Amino acid sequence: MAIVVRRATAADDHAISDIMGAGYRFIAGPDGITDEQLARLLREQCTVKRAIDIRARWECLVAEMDGQVVGMIAFSEDEIQNLWVHLDFHRRGVGSALFRAAEAAIRKTGQSPMCVRTTGYGRPFYEAMGMTFVGKRKINVGPMKGGKITVLEKMLEQRTG
Repeated sequence: MAIVVRRATAADDHAISDIMGAGYRFIAGPDGITDEQLARLLREQCTVKRAIDIRARWECLVAEMDGQVVGMIAFSEDEIQNLWVHLDFHRRGVGSALFRAAEAAIRKTGQSPMCVRTTGYGRPFYEAMGMTFVGKRKINVGPMKGGKITVLEKMLEQRTG
């Protein structure tokens, strides 16, 4: 199946919120997210309203396979804000396709390094995409307040021509 990456639209908001919700449920165990934190994440981060906010605030792309939205990525000028892939489509190249599309767009802005803040579960994926661990930061707000987030960066060479 071919992966098609395109700009997200309002028609994708339900799929985006569903994929994010399933993703948070999936990483809750490996990342040590408490039931209370998970409930708050689902309530605050995994809604259609949040999907709309994400599309309004950042560049947001979705990945489709056979017409079904199976992943999403949101990014700013130099940072990946969200990357989620439907659980049934893990390890099929969806995350890599989304990452590469965001990386190309960020490269065009002239920003370097590109960075991401992720949970421990996401770190191996980002390292496989060429990002380097630079440290951990304390989370100061939101459902995960008091926890630690992993920070990774990737220097982007500016391509000419």
